[in-house]
Amino acid sequence: MWALPPFRREGTCVHARGLDDMAGCAAILAAVDRLARDPRPASVSAIFTRAEEPGFVGATAMAIAGAGADAIPRRAVVVSVETSRWRPGAEMGKGPVVRLGDSAGLFDPEATSSLLRIAAGRVPRIAGIRHQKCLLDGGACEATSLRVLGYRTTGLACPLGNYHNHAWDRRGGAAGPGVAPEFIDLRDWLGLVDLIVAAGRGI
Repeated sequence: MWALPPFRREGTCVHARGLDDMAGCAAILAAVDRLARDPRPASVSAIFTRAEEPGFVGATAMAIAGAGADAIPRRAVVVSVETSRWRPGAEMGKGPVVRLGDSAGLFDPEATSSLLRIAAGRVPRIAGIRHQKCLLDGGACEATSLRVLGYRTTGLACPLGNYHNHAWDRRGGAAGPGVAPEFIDLRDWLGLVDLIVAAGRGI
C-alpha cells in the first residue's frame, strides 16, 4: 500500500489512500443499516466479495457454489455497487451514477430501467434523487460476471478521482511522482446511500 494519508476531508471532498472500493462497501452498510431501522418492509441482501481485479473470483465462486443453496435467488435483481473513475457524464459532485453497463456490454435493460425510474422519482412513495447515468466502459465489474451466469444485473457507482492512486486529477497532495490519494465527493456518496435504500424499497 502506498504511504499516503489514511483519511482527510476538505469540505465535501473526502481523500483517502483507498476508496475503491471501501466507499462502495460503506455505502452498502449505511443503506442496509437505514433499511433495518425502518419498519417498512424491504427485501434486501448485501453480499461482499473479494478478488475482483483478477477476474471477479469471489462473485463467480459464490454464485456457482451457492447455486444449489440459492445463495443469490434467481429472481433477485443484483445491483453492483462500486466507485468508478469519473468521466464526462459521470462527474464528481453531480450525484451517484446509474451504470448502464461496462466494457463487456450493457446490463439488464429492465433492471436498469427500473433503477432509473426510482432515481427519477417515478415510483410511488419514493422521492427522486439527483443522479447521473452513464455507460462506464473503462473496465468490467461483478455485474458482468453474474449476468453471464444468468442473473438480472445493473449497477450504481460513486465517481472517483485519482483512480487506483494514479495522480491523474492532481488533487490530494501527491506522495511521489504520479501517486496520490483517491477522492470522492461526499454529496455523491450520500446520494449513493439514498439510491441504494430507494432501490431496496422500489425494485
